[in-house]
Amino acid sequence: MGDLAALSLAWLASPAYVDLTTRQAAILAIVCDEPGVHTVRGLAKRLGVSKPVITRALNSFGSMGLVQRVKDVDDRRSIFAEATDAGRSVRAAMRGLTHD
Repeated sequence: MGDLAALSLAWLASPAYVDLTTRQAAILAIVCDEPGVHTVRGLAKRLGVSKPVITRALNSFGSMGLVQRVKDVDDRRSIFAEATDAGRSVRAAMRGLTHD
């Protein structure tokens, strides 16, 4: 448990700190680390939550500039989640804290 506390304190002190919930951190990790297209439906299924939960997280990410929504050129109804440069930077900082 001490490792988790130390990791949390290190993240809070990090210049890259962004106030994310555990679920938001998991979504950001998936969008940044896993190749392929990330739909609201796919993210919801992967995390075992409803689509509105993912939509709210994407809304928060959008206001923070971490993830953007991209429309599928073939099916304009489909929306993909794509990490921004800022989102990838935050994810890299999170990853760096766990590899000390």
